[in-house]
Amino acid sequence: MNTELSRLLIEGRSSIHPIEGEAKGLSGEADVAMTDGRLDLEPPPVGHLEFPVEGLRSGNMLQDFETMRRLEAKKSPIVSADLRRVILEPGSPDRYRIDADLTFHGLTRRIAVDATAQLGESQAVLESEFTFDVTAFDVKPPSFLGLSVRPEVKVRVRLVLDAV
Repeated sequence: MNTELSRLLIEGRSSIHPIEGEAKGLSGEADVAMTDGRLDLEPPPVGHLEFPVEGLRSGNMLQDFETMRRLEAKKSPIVSADLRRVILEPGSPDRYRIDADLTFHGLTRRIAVDATAQLGESQAVLESEFTFDVTAFDVKPPSFLGLSVRPEVKVRVRLVLDAV
């Protein structure tokens, strides 16, 4: 994975303002075959993506501190996703349905996301946008003095995979 070009952005909402951040320290690898400019799903692709919880940064020190506290960064220091299945969407040459095991806050849950793949001769760019509820991972969003953070978090992922 090209870590310089890959990005994982996170967006949350509070009763007062949006909360935006980026995961620093993103790393991963994938074993994906390409045939005739398309992903070859036989054998099934394999992939792993991770970043340190302490790599979540919003640019707001107080907000980042509270995020680390809520996510118990010392107890569960890594967020990871392991690819489980990829299905080509019918009628589309570049849209896929991806099943992955997401490990967050020490718990693993199966998620399904839609993704697009732009394939070149030396790189593949995979992009996805999905929303998940942090309470499904036993994270309680903060709520105090009229400020409440919604449990839904939008994630935007852009992974650039270099051919080997």
